[in-house]
Amino acid sequence: MTPEENAAVDGYFALAEWAKPLFWDAYSAIMEAAGPGGSMTVQKSQIAFRIGPSEGCRPLQFAFVWLPTRRINGRPGRCLGLTFGLGRREGNPRIAVVSEPYPGRFTHHLLLESPQELDETVRDWLKEAADFARSKQQTRRR
Repeated sequence: MTPEENAAVDGYFALAEWAKPLFWDAYSAIMEAAGPGGSMTVQKSQIAFRIGPSEGCRPLQFAFVWLPTRRINGRPGRCLGLTFGLGRREGNPRIAVVSEPYPGRFTHHLLLESPQELDETVRDWLKEAADFARSKQQTRRR
C-alpha cells in the first residue's frame, strides 16, 4: 500500500478510529481474494476493491467496505459494512441485505462487528466474488 492510500484510509476513518483494526483485517481478506494486481480506491462513501486487469481488460470492482451512516433498529451500533457481488443469491442469515441490480448479479451486504466474522465462509464468498468479477471481465473482452 502506498503512503497516499494509507493517508486516504486514515482520512476515511478519521471519525471512526475504532473501525480501523477491523478494516485492516477485512483489507487482508479482500486483497487475498483479489489476487495479484488487486487494488483499492478510497472514495467519499466507501472503499472499493478491484481485481487486477487481465489482458485487454480494465480492473473490475468486486468488494466494498463502508461505514453505516445512520442508526437502524436491529443493526449493531459499531459495525463495518462489507459488500460483494455474486452470480447467485446467498441465503445465509449473516447476510443483512441482498439485491439484484442486474439479472444474474446479486449484491450482498454484510455487517461486521469483529475480526472473527471474517471467517472461512466470508473468505469463500470474497473469493467467489473475485472469480465472478473475473468472469465478467472475460465476457467484456470478447
